[in-house]
Amino acid sequence: MRVLVVDDDPDVRKLCGLNLTWDGHEIIEAAGGEEGLELISSEAPDVVLLDVMMPNVDGIEALRRIRESEHTVDLPGVLISARVGIEDQIQGWAAGADGYIMKPFAPSDLTEALDGARNLDPGQRQAERETRLRQLAAHVVT
Repeated sequence: MRVLVVDDDPDVRKLCGLNLTWDGHEIIEAAGGEEGLELISSEAPDVVLLDVMMPNVDGIEALRRIRESEHTVDLPGVLISARVGIEDQIQGWAAGADGYIMKPFAPSDLTEALDGARNLDPGQRQAERETRLRQLAAHVVT
């Protein structure tokens, strides 16, 4: 599987890249959201892994743009973030995430989230997003 890893932290890109390469995936790296969006067109990844907190175009905005384009609307996208609050997770799932990994994470978390996102068809991924959003909304104190 071709995985585009988008993170402004070179150490995180390296960590993700090493772990995913070990699992047999081909890795493409981008240092920011804008670069990642450009590489999607030229490199045709099977799935994209996006850090939420990046300068300029963050992972949420990049994912929204992916979902808005008819060419990439079905591209599986997984977010990674140090933001672990329920509201943060809701924002990620609402933007179109097919997975949300919280930092710090184990290498197996990466593989499970990416494989899970890639192995579901677009309708199943949408249903999973809706389920996650309902579950998280039930935990929000009003």
